[in-house]
Amino acid sequence: MIILIKHENSFGVKALSYRCNMQSTLLTVAVVLLCSFVGIEAENVTACNSRLSAVQEALQGFNRVSENDVCTDCLGKPGKRGAAGPPGSIGISGPKGEIGACNCSEFGVKELMEQVRALEDFQQKVSEFKDICNAGISTGTIPINHVSATSTHPSCSFSDISLGTSGAWCADKNDANQYVQVDLQRPTYVFGILTRGRYGADQWVRSFQISYGLKSARRLPFYRVKGSLKTFKANVDTGTIKKNKFAEPIQARFIRVHPVRFKGHMSMSLELLLC
Repeated sequence: MIILIKHENSFGVKALSYRCNMQSTLLTVAVVLLCSFVGIEAENVTACNSRLSAVQEALQGFNRVSENDVCTDCLGKPGKRGAAGPPGSIGISGPKGEIGACNCSEFGVKELMEQVRALEDFQQKVSEFKDICNAGISTGTIPINHVSATSTHPSCSFSDISLGTSGAWCADKNDANQYVQVDLQRPTYVFGILTRGRYGADQWVRSFQISYGLKSARRLPFYRVKGSLKTFKANVDTGTIKKNKFAEPIQARFIRVHPVRFKGHMSMSLELLLC
C-alpha cells in the first residue's frame, strides 16, 4: 500500500489519503524515509521521532476500521459517471389473467333491445322515404329555370318534366338532336337517373344516352363505360319509374339526357340521383 505525504514548514507531514487497512510498519518506514530525504540534521532527529510517535498513535485508530469502510475525511471529489451499460434481457411473460365474466343486468339488456328497435324503425322510415337521394327537380331544390330542353311540344307543359307531376316533357320533334339539360349549379357527384313515361298517353322513352360536364355546357362528352358509349335501357310503359345507376359516380354540373329510342312520341319525366 502507498501513503501519499507532503512536507510543510518545520518538517511537518500531512496525510492526504489513507487506505483504512494500512499497516503501521509501512507508515513507520515511510516517515523515516521522508526524514532522511529532506536531510534532517542530528539535532532535529528528536523532533522527527516525536512526529513519528504521533502518527503511529493515530494509525491505531485507523487499523480498527473495517476493510469495507472508506475514510471519508480524505477522499477527493467523485469522478464522472461512466457510460451506461447495455440493456438487460427481456423478462419472462407474466401469467395470463382470469377470463372476465359477463355481468349483464336484466335492465341493461332491455335498454339495449329498445335501442336496437329504435334503430330498426329509423332504418325502415329512411327506406320508405323515396326522395332521399333525389337531386331536387321534383321538390324544387333545383329550380325549373335550371332545367331546359332543345324543344317542347305545344301540347305539353315543360314543368311536367318533374316526376312530381302526372305529365311529362314532350319533344317538339322526334329526332336525334333532342335532349333535356339539368344545371346542378355546382360540381356534384351524380349516381344515376330516374325516368318515367307520359301519363294518359301511350308515350315513353325506351333508351337514352348521357353527356355531362363541369365548367361549360357548350360541348359535353358522352358517358362511356370502358371506352364504349353507354346506352341505358329506359321505360316499358307510361307509369313505372325506371332507375338506372352509373357504373361509377360522375362529377358534373351539367347533365344532358339524349333520347335514342321511344314509343309513340319522345316524352319523359326525370330525376337525378345523388346517392
